[in-house]
Amino acid sequence: MEIDLEKISRIEVINHAKNRYSFGRILTLYKESEDFDSIEISIQENGRTMKIFIDSNQENPEKQFFTLKTTIFQMKTISFNISDEAFELLKKINDSGFAEYRDTQYNSIEDFKDSDEFKNGFMSVESFLKRNSDGTYHLINELLQFNLVDIDDMCWHITYILTDFGKFVISKES
Repeated sequence: MEIDLEKISRIEVINHAKNRYSFGRILTLYKESEDFDSIEISIQENGRTMKIFIDSNQENPEKQFFTLKTTIFQMKTISFNISDEAFELLKKINDSGFAEYRDTQYNSIEDFKDSDEFKNGFMSVESFLKRNSDGTYHLINELLQFNLVDIDDMCWHITYILTDFGKFVISKES
């Protein structure tokens, strides 16, 4: 059977099987709504697997990927909570590209102020804050817990950068 893929303006996936997915139409994409621009069909594994690749010239094609994934697999929404302070740090890391911590022996500004280094005048609070991403080290574990940041192994001092998931979360901020 010959298929002219250029003519296709709608893609539908309809489930008539008795399986874990909804019965009936589970996906509809329209070319005129810019859900896709082109289609490629690939038969693989000696004819046992058919893959349909859709592509888009849109600036944000990942929107389609998540819609497709959500519709077909009926994914659950998973939510998690982080403090406002931790979310502000996440946004700061997004803006600056990193959060660097040079004095990680102090978990917080209060710990630093209790230290001999501060009491004896070897380092000021202002210097500490500049060297330690405004004293936010105590928030990093909250971001690590949800895989929002990761250590940048290419830096001399302990430095955190956003993960792809962290970037995704920032992009969804309303």
